[in-house]
Amino acid sequence: MKSILLVDDSKTVLLYTTSALQKQGYEVIAVEDGESALEVLNHRTDIQFVLSDLMMPGISGIELCRELKSSAFSRYIFFVLLSSYNDQESIIKGMDAGADDFVDKRTSVAELQARIRAGFRTLELHNTLTTKNQELDLAYQTIQQDLDSAGELMGQLLPVEEQIHTAQFSFTYVPCTKIGGDMLGYVELDESHVAFYVFDVSGHGISSALMAFSIQQSLLQRNKLESITLDWSDNEYRISKPVAVIERLNRRYQQTQNGKLYFTIEYAVLNTKTGELNYCTAGHPKFVWQQAKQNCLELVGDNNFIVGALEPMIYQGGRIQLKPDDALWFFSDGLLEAKQGEELYGIDRLLANIERSKAMPEKAQTNAVLKQVQNWQGKPELDDDVSLLKVRWLGSAQSQAVNSPRVVFQKSYQASLEVSRQASLELVEFLQQHSVSSHAMQALELCVVELMNNAFIHAYQEQAGKTVELECEVLRGEKTKVELRVADYGNGIDDDTFKGHIFKQIEAPNLLDEDSWLPSGRGLILIAQMTDVFSVSHQGERNCFTVVITLDEKAKSIIL
Repeated sequence: MKSILLVDDSKTVLLYTTSALQKQGYEVIAVEDGESALEVLNHRTDIQFVLSDLMMPGISGIELCRELKSSAFSRYIFFVLLSSYNDQESIIKGMDAGADDFVDKRTSVAELQARIRAGFRTLELHNTLTTKNQELDLAYQTIQQDLDSAGELMGQLLPVEEQIHTAQFSFTYVPCTKIGGDMLGYVELDESHVAFYVFDVSGHGISSALMAFSIQQSLLQRNKLESITLDWSDNEYRISKPVAVIERLNRRYQQTQNGKLYFTIEYAVLNTKTGELNYCTAGHPKFVWQQAKQNCLELVGDNNFIVGALEPMIYQGGRIQLKPDDALWFFSDGLLEAKQGEELYGIDRLLANIERSKAMPEKAQTNAVLKQVQNWQGKPELDDDVSLLKVRWLGSAQSQAVNSPRVVFQKSYQASLEVSRQASLELVEFLQQHSVSSHAMQALELCVVELMNNAFIHAYQEQAGKTVELECEVLRGEKTKVELRVADYGNGIDDDTFKGHIFKQIEAPNLLDEDSWLPSGRGLILIAQMTDVFSVSHQGERNCFTVVITLDEKAKSIIL
C-alpha cells in the first residue's frame, strides 16, 4: 500500500481528503501542522509523498517544502502544495521552494487523484534511477579497486635490482592512468649477458595493460619450450639475437579480428664482460648513447616496423661497442610528445635534458629528466605513459676489480635516526671493500650520520619515511678522492645560514650558558672541519649536501 502524508490545519479538509484517498487504496497519515509532519517523516522513513497546505500556523507549507527538499534531509520527497489561492505569486513561491506540483483545493477529486498517480509514477522513476545509480557507484568502486590492484600488480613487474654484473640500472615509470601500456625491464640471461628493453603498447587502459603484462611475461620466460630470449638445444642454450626476439614477438602478438593492438619496442643484449651491445628497435624512438670518454650523445636505432601489425616481417638489428662508464637511455614517446600548447617537447630538448642530468647522482637522473619535462609543460600530469630506463656499463669485471678509477655506492633510505646509523654502516662496508683508509672512513661515517640526521630533523621536521638519497664515489687518480652526497626533498637551508655554520669553530659549551649547549649547527661545523670541500646545492625541491675528502692529505685536526 502506498503511503501519503497529508498536512493541513483544517480538520474538515483532512477528513474529506483522507476519506477520498483511502477509497483509492492509499494509506493516509493526517497531521495538522508542519512540526508534526517532520516528526512523522523522521519516524516513518517509508513515506515519500507529501500533500501539504500552503498557509499554516508555525511552519508554513512553503517552509516545510524547503526543509524537505534541502540536502540535509535524508531522502527524496515528492511534495505537492494545496492552496485555496490559485494565484501566480503563490505558485511561483511554491515552485521556487522545490514543490513538485501545485493543486487548487477546489480541484475535483478525480483530477487530484490523477495528479497523485502521476506523482507516484515520477517517484518510482526517481527511486529506480537512485537504485541504479547506487549500483553503478558500487560497480565503479569495484572497478576502481580492481584498477588499483592491477596498477600495483603492474608495478610489481618492474625490476628491483640496481645492478646486474657490471651493468648499473635506474629507471622511471609513470602510467598516465592507473594502468598503462608502457613497460620496461631487464633480466640476467647468463653469467655474462643481460637483456633490457622498453616497449609501448598502443592505446591506454585495461586491454593495453593486459597485453603489456603478457609481453613482459614472454620476455622474462626462461622455460625451454616457452622462452623467446634463449635458444635451447638439448640441455644447452645460446643467447637469442635481439632481431630474433622481435620477430618471435611479432608472430606471437599478431592482431586479431577483435583486437587491433600493436606495440613498439627497443630490445638489447649487453655482454657485461666486453661491453658489446646488440639491439633491435621496432617502431620505437631511437635510444641515446651517452659516451663518457668523448663526452657526447648519439641517437642509435633502426627504422623498423611496429610489432604485431603484419606478418611475416623482417627486422634489422645493430651492434655498438660500449666503453666503461658509457650509458644508454631507453625511453617511450610519452616524453617526446609532452606538450606546451601545441608545441611538442621533442628530441632536442630531451638530449639537452639528459646532458644536464649528469650533474645529478646516478639514481636521481631519470627522475630529474622527467621532472624537467613536467616543468616545461607546466603540469605534472602527462598525456601518455612514460618509461625511461638508463643503463650504465661500468666496464669489465676484471678492470673493476683492479683499482677501478671510479666506484660508486648509491642507495635511497627512508629518513629516521635509526636509518642514519644503518646507512653509515653500509657505507663503511663499501669503503672497506675499496681500501679507503680508516681515518677517512671514520670521518665519512660521521658525515653520513650528521647529514642524514639533519635531513630527518630539519628538512623533514622529524617526519619518518621521507626519502634521503646517499651516494659515495671513490675516484682514483694522482690523488684519490672520496666524494659523498646526501640529498633530501624537504626544507632547504639558505646559503647564508649554511656559510655561517661552516666558517665557525666548535667551541666548548659554557656550563653557565644554556644556549651554548644547543645544537646550533654543530654537525655542519664539524663536517666542515673534517673535510676538504663541503657545499650545498638546490635543484627544484632537491637539496644536496656534498663533501669531499682527499685521501693522501694529512689528517685534519678536529676540535671537539
